[in-house]
Amino acid sequence: MRHEMQQSMIDLQRSLKALAQAKGITQSELAASAGVNTYVINSFMNGKEVRSISWFVDILLELDIDLNKLLEKSLKTASKKDRLRKSVERDVEKFTSLMTQIDSTSRKSLMTMVDAMSDNARHFSNT
Repeated sequence: MRHEMQQSMIDLQRSLKALAQAKGITQSELAASAGVNTYVINSFMNGKEVRSISWFVDILLELDIDLNKLLEKSLKTASKKDRLRKSVERDVEKFTSLMTQIDSTSRKSLMTMVDAMSDNARHFSNT
């Protein structure tokens, strides 16, 4: 759960940064509207931890973002990720069961293919 929250925060930071850029709003302007130092906004937008985000609502207002919609979208994303994780777990269980039913040469070939697919999936999930 903690990892999902961290990933959601990273996604949020990237989205806000992209939205600000698309609207032509600088970090200095965001900082001024939120009443914080530009360093705080820069740190947040670049994925660094900040001590307090009490100014966060001011940023959402400046970017015309509805907090309810933002939270709703985050919850839907988390729910989709959870369903995907459960589906992958079921597939792994099925795969493991099937692996016990084949000879060792075929098993090695299959594992090579699975490793390649796993590497591709990790690369995809990190982008």
